[in-house]
Amino acid sequence: MARSIGFFSKIKRADLLGDGLLALVLLLAGLGLGLAGTTLGLLGGSGWSLLATLGVGALFNGGVVLGGLAVRRHLLRREALRDQWQRELRYLAAWASEEGVLRKAGLIRDLSELNAKDLSLAQTLLPGADLRGCQLMGADLRGADLHGADLQGAVLDGADLTDANFAKTNLAMVSLKGANLRGCVLEGANLAKSDVAGANLVRANLIGANVHGVDFKRARMERTRFALREPSDFAAEVHPSVEDWIRERLDGRGCYMDGKGEAPDTDLAEASEVQPNRPIR
Repeated sequence: MARSIGFFSKIKRADLLGDGLLALVLLLAGLGLGLAGTTLGLLGGSGWSLLATLGVGALFNGGVVLGGLAVRRHLLRREALRDQWQRELRYLAAWASEEGVLRKAGLIRDLSELNAKDLSLAQTLLPGADLRGCQLMGADLRGADLHGADLQGAVLDGADLTDANFAKTNLAMVSLKGANLRGCVLEGANLAKSDVAGANLVRANLIGANVHGVDFKRARMERTRFALREPSDFAAEVHPSVEDWIRERLDGRGCYMDGKGEAPDTDLAEASEVQPNRPIR
């Protein structure tokens, strides 16, 4: 899916650049007048030196004041744009057409450039969206649909992805530290080299996912699905050492047991029947 352009981001950068250049011109003009006045003062009377000093002070103060006003205006405009774009995202949340997805993806990238945190994207439809490298810390993505999307290199630290659909989504090298992925559908997703430290993967579906290079030992995993029916039917693509570690903790239905490798009491009998020759740790 084509990447949309953040028009508003270009406008706000142009405004700030224009104000900054004007302030810089005033400061340079003051410096030039000061140097000229000093030279004339050394060659002639002291009147030129006094005039130059007054000119330097006026231009320098004008540049400082203008620069401060430009920064203040820029910050106020950022806040106004952030609120406007978030309202528009909520309004477009259910628009599932290609045009709607492009528009929403562009707004999210613009908000990412503004370092907006805790975005409200619950139930938002973003199938196939291009959100590579977006900063989505603390975002609310509960029940959102991002199947087939591209989020490579994105930052989702502390985000709430409860029951979200990330099937066949590219999540390679994504930071999911402290994220809540409870019940999240990650079937066939690419999670290669993603950081899931402190993430909640309880009841998440990782069947057929590429989790090569992912360290699950620091994540919370209870009833996490890796295989279809049995531990021998292992569907996640992982490094052999990681695969062995997960296999040891899979019950008879291909679900990951608790962090200590022990299944709940209600599942011990069923798991033992499926694997009579394999001790449950």
